[in-house]
Amino acid sequence: MNERSRVGWGVTAVAMFLVAAFAQAAVGASVDFETGEGYSTGNLFDQPTSGNQWSGDDSSKIAVTSAQSQSGSQSILLDPGLTSGSDGNELNIGSTPTQFSLKFYWRPSGTTSGSASIYLAQFAGNSTNFAGPRIQFVASGSVYQIKSVENGFVQNIKLGMSPGIYADQWWEVEILGDLSTRTFDFYLDGTLEASDMGFRNTITNLATSLNYLGVEVSNTGASDHYFDDFQITSNAPAVPTLSAWGILALLALLAAGSRAWLRRAA
Repeated sequence: MNERSRVGWGVTAVAMFLVAAFAQAAVGASVDFETGEGYSTGNLFDQPTSGNQWSGDDSSKIAVTSAQSQSGSQSILLDPGLTSGSDGNELNIGSTPTQFSLKFYWRPSGTTSGSASIYLAQFAGNSTNFAGPRIQFVASGSVYQIKSVENGFVQNIKLGMSPGIYADQWWEVEILGDLSTRTFDFYLDGTLEASDMGFRNTITNLATSLNYLGVEVSNTGASDHYFDDFQITSNAPAVPTLSAWGILALLALLAAGSRAWLRRAA
């Protein structure tokens, strides 16, 4: 092997090592509400047909629909047309990472009144003491508002001012949360709208993980809220982990360097 070949092999080995060392397994869950996942149009309760199912209220106000979809052919519709109280469903998504990203799409329609909420919690039926971020999407008059709930108080994230939140279009929502600090940042279509917002309960919050994704509809009104393509992934900084391929690549790199050094010494 000539010097050029040895250099080329060394560069290749370095590349293999770096790729292998920084490779990370995907973490999280996704929910798309498509027929391939076992969903069909109708009440979200007790869907999908297999695996973890949505629990809570068997309500027609929270339903899988084919009327709108960000991708595929189905989404869920939260319709705040209740006479009183609230209805909600929760899905066991497994434990979220300490630093996590919750991403989904929201499409509002109608601006009379009514609100829909998305939240994370450790246990089903307990979205207060064991709680994560709780986001409210509110129709109020001619504008849409996005708010969070922290320790029983409503905090404003975006009040529909310029640039406005327009009806009948999909908006990408991303929440970057941290269980260790019980705070999150909120992004709308890639723009940071609020940072260091508190979880639903930051005072007596006993949550050590967030295992449930929740959707809730409340208040009377004529606004509709569509949601689609929920995805939860790790937001932790990449930490090099040496896999079996990484070890092999490193050994190959060391071997190539040793041969080159021996030839020069001879």
